[in-house]
Amino acid sequence: MKTLYQKIKSLIKRADIIAAAHDRHDSEYDDNVDENYITERLHSIFDEDKIIPLVAITEFKYPVTQDEKSIKIATSEYRRLFNHFINNLKNIPQDLNLLHHYLYPRLYNYTSTTPSNTYQTKNPTISLFEHLKLTSAICN
Repeated sequence: MKTLYQKIKSLIKRADIIAAAHDRHDSEYDDNVDENYITERLHSIFDEDKIIPLVAITEFKYPVTQDEKSIKIATSEYRRLFNHFINNLKNIPQDLNLLHHYLYPRLYNYTSTTPSNTYQTKNPTISLFEHLKLTSAICN
């Protein structure tokens, strides 16, 4: 018999696959890891030659021209953004009734410039924030 955790995990996985259907047709890529995914960035929907820098949305100024990044530099950009996000989460009050009011703007700030899918896709234009919103709507 499945535990509640297993049921929720299964529901989220199915919702994620549905939400990502525009980029992929199955979940076969979830287990295939190619390090080049780290260097891919979110592309502007207005000019595919411009990319959105991997920064918090409060630091974002404008799209820039794509430049080749080493995996080391790309990894450090992700690590910096993630560490800022985690440090910001530490300031959230522990009131479960208000958690979503504190969490939503932080998710927006730290995931709006991150591409939701960099596997087997060219010029990703959907942010992780938008993907998370769609996945949670499907789960609901």
